[in-house]
Amino acid sequence: MAHCEIRVDAYTPPVTTAEVYGAVGNEGWYRGKSVRVRLIATDWSGVDHTMYRIDNGEWRIYNEPFRVWGEGYHTVEFYSVDIYGNVEDVKEVKIKIDDTPPSLKVEISGERQGDWYTSSVTITCNASDTLSGIHAVYYSLDGSRWEEYTEPIYIDEDGAHIFRAYAEDVAGNTYGGMNVYLINIDREPPVTRCMVEGLGSGGEYYKNVTITLVATDNGTGVNRTFYRLDGGEWNEYTGQIIIDEIGNHTFEYYSTDNLGHEEEIHILKFNITNFNFRLRITNPQSGLYIFGRQTFFIKKTIIIGGITVKAELEPYDPDVPPEYDSVVFYIDGNKVKEFTSPPFEWSWEGSDFGKHTITVEAIHGEYSLSQSMEVIIFKLL
Repeated sequence: MAHCEIRVDAYTPPVTTAEVYGAVGNEGWYRGKSVRVRLIATDWSGVDHTMYRIDNGEWRIYNEPFRVWGEGYHTVEFYSVDIYGNVEDVKEVKIKIDDTPPSLKVEISGERQGDWYTSSVTITCNASDTLSGIHAVYYSLDGSRWEEYTEPIYIDEDGAHIFRAYAEDVAGNTYGGMNVYLINIDREPPVTRCMVEGLGSGGEYYKNVTITLVATDNGTGVNRTFYRLDGGEWNEYTGQIIIDEIGNHTFEYYSTDNLGHEEEIHILKFNITNFNFRLRITNPQSGLYIFGRQTFFIKKTIIIGGITVKAELEPYDPDVPPEYDSVVFYIDGNKVKEFTSPPFEWSWEGSDFGKHTITVEAIHGEYSLSQSMEVIIFKLL
């Protein structure tokens, strides 16, 4: 049996779609000088030809992908005709091209002295774009990851800072990422650290001390360090200082940086003695004592009944024994017992009532060292 196929395409026109190729940005924008447009027409009976025009120009027969050049807003119109003469309605595709990077202005404000800022710094970024508009501004401070800029940035930390920023327009064009802004800040004076070396502690030293000063500055750097001893003349620090004069001393010091910032004066008080030990009254101490036993901890020292007063000489160097001639106990300035060797212990004899002062004195040659404490005692024979 013979058969034949009859196709009728009296009314259905082709269907044409457009594909746009280029560097895609945001919100339908493309960046670069041009984009490539490809038209694809389909019709079951067959496409005869496709027509297109750019920005209301002349209609042209489409043979192959074509380019749309130039920044701005473009309209590509197109339609196709099938082999039976059915004509498609004109379609269009809108194309936006932006090939110009945005502009970015970085403003750094603050009080300045030469190449250094002497106050906190405010960084403001202002970006603009005449075509697609600004998408965002990004910044990095001291090598940190990129963050979106939303408000002015404040820096108040001393030192050298590196700031970078770039602007990106809606099409994806960028500007400024490689620009580096070096921001030097010096708001604070130097910081001077004092190290005291000697046999002793707690402000008491045997024979001498060696003082070392180390100054640091996170900004322009340390210019000079000064010191004085016992209210004397100020001297510039150049190296370790050895102090060996017996007695109480006041050591003051400070530093300046290269912008003239001056550190507050530090004060160190200490005592140099001829004693290689610390004198301590070990019993009684603060508290309530009943018949020689501490029963409660209170701020004052109250004694009910008898008590044994004890003292110790704690050497600064465990390998060197205390050097002394004698140790003397006093009650209200009256000598009650003298020792030339340990243990240093004295039992309070007799009846006594009221407030008294216990003093223990260590004697070495022409020098003496003493410790005192007040007690309240209630004692019968």
